[in-house]
Amino acid sequence: MGVFDWILLILLIVAALWGLIRGYKSSIPKLIFIVSIVVAIYAGIPIGTSIMNSQFGQITVTNFYQSKLPDSDVFLKSINGLTIADRNILLNEAFTSLHFPKFFAGFFISKVSVVSETVKAAVASSFAYYTIVGVMFIIFFLLPCIVLNIIYKMIKKVSPFGEDGKNMLGRIAGAIQMIVFASVIYYVIMFIVVLISQITFKNGISNVNDFLIKDLKLDNTSSFSLARLFYTYSLSLLNWISLR
Repeated sequence: MGVFDWILLILLIVAALWGLIRGYKSSIPKLIFIVSIVVAIYAGIPIGTSIMNSQFGQITVTNFYQSKLPDSDVFLKSINGLTIADRNILLNEAFTSLHFPKFFAGFFISKVSVVSETVKAAVASSFAYYTIVGVMFIIFFLLPCIVLNIIYKMIKKVSPFGEDGKNMLGRIAGAIQMIVFASVIYYVIMFIVVLISQITFKNGISNVNDFLIKDLKLDNTSSFSLARLFYTYSLSLLNWISLR
């Protein structure tokens, strides 16, 4: 585990303990929404990413999008063996031809997973990623939301968390609530770190970017960590800075 993994782990443990001690003080519908978001983020997105890395994502869905993309010169160029900078130039050109604003192009370029074929395949893989992950996010949000709402309607007249929100269920709900709050804090921290990394990298200073690559093992596509997940979210919003 790297530095950012330890920071996240400690933050989540402290938040969970605080929530267990404090109990739950908010409404049940709010808790249902929070739980659904947590499940969608921590289960839906990783599962979607795994599906994208499978044959179904890399071949089936990616090939579907390839069939929908144009056969103009830029899309037929090979990116195999190109440096990241040269590859991104071609990808930006391809997204520009599709009338994507540069800001939004960065979202998709950061999710390109097919880098040994043509620009067309690379662009298609980014579309495939957001399709699969988006579908998994929605599914894993709706499932707990629907199930918990059904249960809530059945026990609506009962106070499952106790009068002060500190019975067993209340403490568990409080822990979940504080974990979400801690996740938001960590996301802000990672957002700031990635912003600094992107700005310095754009100006020829790679120290922060190099540290992130080493600490989060960004050069190892088979590894996964929650800290890396937060980094990915932040990068998808900010990588357009260094790609411009």
